[in-house]
Amino acid sequence: QYSSVKLPALSERIPRYLLTFSDVSELCRTQKELEKTLQICEDFVSMTSHELRAPLTVLNFQIQMIDLCLRKPNPQEWPVQKIGEMLQGSSQEIKRMVGLIESLLCSAEIRSDQLKVEFIEGDFAVLVSTTLAKYIEANCVQASIVIKGEKSLRGFFDVLKIGQVVINLISNAIK
Repeated sequence: QYSSVKLPALSERIPRYLLTFSDVSELCRTQKELEKTLQICEDFVSMTSHELRAPLTVLNFQIQMIDLCLRKPNPQEWPVQKIGEMLQGSSQEIKRMVGLIESLLCSAEIRSDQLKVEFIEGDFAVLVSTTLAKYIEANCVQASIVIKGEKSLRGFFDVLKIGQVVINLISNAIK
């Protein structure tokens, strides 16, 4: 980058200029890095809002259907089982949103170096199988999932963090 300033001439035929040059290559590199980071942030916000909007849309629809059923002149015409299924579906969508939000908070903790880990003694194999069973039940998974490994694997680990990792792995595998 350069700039110039016209100075008073020494004579009519010899104009004078003051030229200054600045090295802005580091500034350009930083600007490109910032633009790239901004694009990553925008993509993340877009993806996250979509991931949160989908369960909210389903949840809103289910609540509207239940409300519509209860406002009919004869609410008894609607089978209790159908309303129960819609409520169960609503509960599943809420759990899905909570899981997404917990994942976001966990990744924010990791990035800010504020991740708190609470090591307790336990059985890793039992943790994985119980977490998997709860996930399958909560999300009505219709897939066959086989766990291969040690029947018991004792150690010290953060139950909540390992449970979240298991849920993320299964969720991604099913997608």
